[in-house]
Amino acid sequence: MSETRTATVFPASACLFQNRGEFYPKSSGCHLNTIRVVASRGDYVDLWDKRLQWCGLCCNSGLYTVMPSVSFNRYDLEFIMLTIRRSEERGHANHGWLDSYHSFSFADYYDPAHMHFGALRVINEDRIAAGQGFPAHPHRDMEIVTYVLDGALAHRDSIGNGSTIGPGDVQRMSAGTGIRHSEFNASATQPLHLLQIWLMPNVTGIAPDYEEKHFSPADRRGQLRVVAAPDGRDGAVKIQSDATLLAGLIDGAEQVDYVVAPGHQIYLHLARGTLNVNGEQLRAGDAAKLEAIDLLQLSGGEDAEVLVFDLF
Repeated sequence: MSETRTATVFPASACLFQNRGEFYPKSSGCHLNTIRVVASRGDYVDLWDKRLQWCGLCCNSGLYTVMPSVSFNRYDLEFIMLTIRRSEERGHANHGWLDSYHSFSFADYYDPAHMHFGALRVINEDRIAAGQGFPAHPHRDMEIVTYVLDGALAHRDSIGNGSTIGPGDVQRMSAGTGIRHSEFNASATQPLHLLQIWLMPNVTGIAPDYEEKHFSPADRRGQLRVVAAPDGRDGAVKIQSDATLLAGLIDGAEQVDYVVAPGHQIYLHLARGTLNVNGEQLRAGDAAKLEAIDLLQLSGGEDAEVLVFDLF
């Protein structure tokens, strides 16, 4: 199961509810609020069964509960702000030529608790055998970003693009009204290791488009470098999605503080190495969801390569 970490404890007497990032006291008259809540004293299941009558529950992203106005006289409320999902908890499919780990539901892997997070729909960590790959196949109305970790990827598509990308390259394909493409390991001898990322678009029915940019290790060393953004700022590839993608290389004494805008959510994927994320240790393949925070802190990296999705 995913691990949750909490911050900011409110006493039961205050009976504070959180709705869309804002806090309301009991006296505000907000009788129905969407909050994230666990009991800081006592067992959560006991709280569910015996203390309160909940109106509903869904687990698409952390613990989201709709509840009526109630009186808490024994329990403090802790709002869940950091959820960690370990590498081995992801979906996994090994097809021989393709060894893939799925952060979100994909193909034969289905988990209703992991369908998407904001606009982020897919992160597949793929290892593709030498000379193997995906023959031409279609996409529509999706922003597809490819981030190569090791090896070389050969790309061809139906709008005339053809190139080979390697580590440090970020490829963006806007599927729009429809595009076909193929992806193959460009090497006949070496494996290919990459992340394929799908982001739900904020506009549909556009003409398909393609772009790629290179970001050197120096561009990403000891910092979070914007590599994909709606406005294509700072030389990033331009995406039609409510998300900004940043990449960083963090090692040793390097530390990164990233200010999170109000109402934004953060999804962090650690591609390799180990890294301390807001006080929690992550290793390669782990992910963290951060909500209702104003600062992302990264430190204690050991050969860490990290992708951060700022979702809004």
